[in-house]
Amino acid sequence: MTADVDARPVDGPAWGRLVGAALALLPMLVRLQSPLDPLPYWDGDPLTQDTLAIGLSPALSLVGDAITLLGAALLLACAPRRASLTIVGPLVMLAAGVAACLWHLSSGGFNAKEAIAGGAWISGACAAFAFWRAASGPDGRAVRLLAFALIAGAIGLLAAKGLYQVVIEHPATVEEFKRNRDAILFRNGWSPDSAM
Repeated sequence: MTADVDARPVDGPAWGRLVGAALALLPMLVRLQSPLDPLPYWDGDPLTQDTLAIGLSPALSLVGDAITLLGAALLLACAPRRASLTIVGPLVMLAAGVAACLWHLSSGGFNAKEAIAGGAWISGACAAFAFWRAASGPDGRAVRLLAFALIAGAIGLLAAKGLYQVVIEHPATVEEFKRNRDAILFRNGWSPDSAM
């Protein structure tokens, strides 16, 4: 049974909800548009080519997760405050999910891939809870519109990027490999008869 104990909302500042929403979503959108580079500078031979880290390193990924958590905290701090029993179920599910992620991260020593995945899951779950809570009030429309606009814009960018990769980038990459097969294999440290 879920019933409101007191239906009078006490809202935080509206600017706080919008800033919190932007802080919670923007690092996720950066991650969505950027490749993950778990071992920066290890994917090429520095003696034969210049190396450049073009993706998110594990550290940058975790910084983005921290920014998302900061945005979620700001969003929750400025969310409408209602004494409500409807928050108990989602809060218990959030706590269980975060506890499971933390347990998996702490067992077996540090692993960069697990830290990246666990950080993303924890920050994403906390942000989802904060959005649900902030968007439930009477002024939640602005938060919902901001979230929708950012996510819809990201989907459009992903569609354009995918189309570019399929139509232009992939054929050019295949053609470049056919022209310079031996040089590309040598630059990556592979022999021509390698299975790579």
